[in-house]
Amino acid sequence: MSVDGRYKKIEGVSISEYDLQQGSGVLEMTERRDHYTATVFPSSQVKKNLIYYAYTRPVIGWSSGCQNFMSRTEAYELFMNRFNINPI
Repeated sequence: MSVDGRYKKIEGVSISEYDLQQGSGVLEMTERRDHYTATVFPSSQVKKNLIYYAYTRPVIGWSSGCQNFMSRTEAYELFMNRFNINPI
């Protein structure tokens, strides 16, 4: 297994596979299937022990050389207007 050192674990952010599937409705759908216990692995109990963690990775930095041409605010406004995006 290779590890990408650019990703950093976000402390305190995790979810079990069981909770993820239960929250999305997937668990209920799969448990209703015929022969669920014989065809689906891992079982619900194992899913409670399988934990997923959140990771973040830095984005490409903004070059100060670009700011001679356009500020971040100007670039953001241009992008939002160009693609007709209205922030929520």
